[in-house]
Amino acid sequence: PVVVTNVDLPGPWSPQSFVRLYGKDAVKLVDTETQHEFAGTLASFFGEFGTSHPHGRALKLKDWPPTEHLKVRYGQHYDSFKLAVPFPDLTRPDGVLNLAAHFPDNIISPDLGPKMYSAFGTVDDDSHHGSTRLHKDVTDAVNVMAHASAPPEGASGGARWVIFHRRDAPALSKLLRELPEFQFQGPGDPIHSQSIYLTPRDLQLLHDVHHITPYVFTQRPGDSVFIPAGSPHQVCNFSDSIKIAYDFICMENLSTTLELAQEYRQERLTNEGDDVLQIYKTLWDAWHCLR
Repeated sequence: PVVVTNVDLPGPWSPQSFVRLYGKDAVKLVDTETQHEFAGTLASFFGEFGTSHPHGRALKLKDWPPTEHLKVRYGQHYDSFKLAVPFPDLTRPDGVLNLAAHFPDNIISPDLGPKMYSAFGTVDDDSHHGSTRLHKDVTDAVNVMAHASAPPEGASGGARWVIFHRRDAPALSKLLRELPEFQFQGPGDPIHSQSIYLTPRDLQLLHDVHHITPYVFTQRPGDSVFIPAGSPHQVCNFSDSIKIAYDFICMENLSTTLELAQEYRQERLTNEGDDVLQIYKTLWDAWHCLR
């Protein structure tokens, strides 16, 4: 992974701005511990940012907006991301080196983002399950932290990332299925299930006994995290945070993206899921633009 600091996202990224501008928008919130869903509004969600959360639940709003492009409903935030994101030729939805940027104007392109990911802070210990559970993405991705509320103890807000090298993914999947500490019994790849969060004790076991050690670091407001395709990762917000992320396709990791697309195709044969990426159609249109 790569972290680029001091990325300045212009515009109204504070929770108060979302309450003021879009507070009536209906949302589906997820309890990060139980995975139960709750109906709410942007006002009810962002209105609790920076508080002690009287309901006691660590809620998150992921993949927002879920059914339309960000530029349609939240145009100023879309423009802000395009202006600020590092390496724009590769990481913007219209970046010339981004293979996902070359769909014809007259068809509906895959929605690879940008999407907003916001969550209340939680506790990173052996009894909690973080903000985003272990998973890996088909494409490369960039994740920018736009806002983090100061935690009650007065320290700087942010999120703790755990990212494994993609070469460790097969061994990690095997251990998650075989070790009694994890006991994954479902169909398919345990990492694809997005049901597992590795606690500090789990990570210590992987390091001490199985010699699998991830990259662990803290993301602060203004930090852009680049996650390579196929790298298993998880996130724990230790303060209420707002992030925006985008999936892009680069030539350097195309072979990994193709391999993972096939993995996810097999996964869809046993679990629900949609082929959002449409990788071969994406490559055809990118090639056609070069003619």
